[in-house]
Amino acid sequence: MPTTFTRNKDSNPWIRWDGAVDVGAAYALRNALVGLTLESTNVVVDLRGVERMDAAGVQLLLAFQAWTKRAGVRLSLLAPEGAARRALEASGALSRFTLTAGETASDGGHES
Repeated sequence: MPTTFTRNKDSNPWIRWDGAVDVGAAYALRNALVGLTLESTNVVVDLRGVERMDAAGVQLLLAFQAWTKRAGVRLSLLAPEGAARRALEASGALSRFTLTAGETASDGGHES
């Protein structure tokens, strides 16, 4: 699954994940998320393109949230919908996150 990195107008990094957020993708996503926290004290994770999220994806986001709090980084999820929202709601984790509405530039980033 491609992970696209870009910056929004305020120069705060965000990551958009398209496809599956599951045990198979968790390691790559964790590394990408940690890399973003080295760049800013405000990170947005855009989950609008997630087609599937399992318990490993939910656990990853919860662990990343705990890590960002300890590191003094503000984490928000951009309008999770579909599979991501269902997984977060089913686990009871949705209310633990800061949700934000808005847009991110889906073009102009690079994939890694």
